[in-house]
Amino acid sequence: MPGIRPRIRVFFNEALDSTWFIIPGLIAIIIMMLAAMVTSQCVAREYERNTIEQILVSPVNGPALMLGKLIPYVGVGAFQVFSVTLASYLLFGVPIRGSWLLLAGATFLYVTGSMALGLMFSAVLKSQQLAMMIAFVATMLPSLLLSGFVFPLTNMPKALQIVSYAVPARYYITITRGLFLKGVGIDVLWPELLAMVIYAMVLLIVATSRFRRSLS
Repeated sequence: MPGIRPRIRVFFNEALDSTWFIIPGLIAIIIMMLAAMVTSQCVAREYERNTIEQILVSPVNGPALMLGKLIPYVGVGAFQVFSVTLASYLLFGVPIRGSWLLLAGATFLYVTGSMALGLMFSAVLKSQQLAMMIAFVATMLPSLLLSGFVFPLTNMPKALQIVSYAVPARYYITITRGLFLKGVGIDVLWPELLAMVIYAMVLLIVATSRFRRSLS
């Protein structure tokens, strides 16, 4: 019609600032990589230093010992997320439109599951260097390529889209982008949060089982 000029309007990032889109996903990549790599050395360090015998004769059981290994690193991981989030807001102007409490809960689940994965590698491999290398490969590549961080999931082959459901970074990136850019709540993000709960619980159970076997 004459006098009407249609224009495309981009929701949630009208200026098309790539920083706004990259940083929420980058948080997930950094946390997954660091969390798994740091905890992948916990049990292996005890074997290499020959202090595992002292742990075996102590009255502490396997689950309690595993929690003792995880809790300090969960605190460190939460501090890293807070620091990166604050820096993204202050230095790059990335908005945080959603609930901080919801972000904290999702981050706790993500960090806990990632560190349980690293602890499982450590208990199985019993070598700091090997455990760290395996943790890097097993977390970095899937988190980069199959999470939607670099490539849109809808543009991937159907087989890779199915595989991506096993990558926890997929869900956490959806949560962070939803909270940072869209300001959505739990009514929208509950499927991703449920997946994060299952992810954390399954890895904690598997890590505890492998940890017990390594102690026995």
